[in-house]
Amino acid sequence: MSKPKQSTTFTLRLDQDILNALRDEAGRQGISVNVLVNRHLRKYVDWGRFAERYGMISMSKNALRRLIRSIPDETLRSLAMEGGKEGPIDLILFMWGEVTLENAIKLIHFFAEHQGIGDLEERAENGDKRFVIHHDMGPKRSIYIEAFFKSMFKSLFNYLPKFDSTHRSVAFTISPSQINTAR
Repeated sequence: MSKPKQSTTFTLRLDQDILNALRDEAGRQGISVNVLVNRHLRKYVDWGRFAERYGMISMSKNALRRLIRSIPDETLRSLAMEGGKEGPIDLILFMWGEVTLENAIKLIHFFAEHQGIGDLEERAENGDKRFVIHHDMGPKRSIYIEAFFKSMFKSLFNYLPKFDSTHRSVAFTISPSQINTAR
């Protein structure tokens, strides 16, 4: 059981239009302004402050779909492998200072939660870890995700997970006992 997070009271001055927008959005979602603000501050603290400094950008799903549809499969696979080779190492070192399997798994979760790769499910299976990423971006997105994570694990740990992919999902299994975390 995880330890409850400690909270504290903090007074903050906001422009009235910001507070009005927060109240409207919290009401639309059926949550308190406090919960809404905490969610967004958590997202910023965990990911946004690093993403901004690292040079990440946002893009609409439609723009990304159009872009990846125009790229031949082998070129897309090659771009993903290149991105998976150095990007994750740089991000892990930047965010947590050390390349570990735990930090690599945290990065997978951050990509799912904050970079929109899809809905992520993680399961334990006989000591292994099974990740399933569901997305609505079509077969080219699956090609990219699979190649990216293959390259990431090869680069980080000289390890190749077992992959199963469809047009809407990418699943892979890692066996922590087989991963050499010494760099």
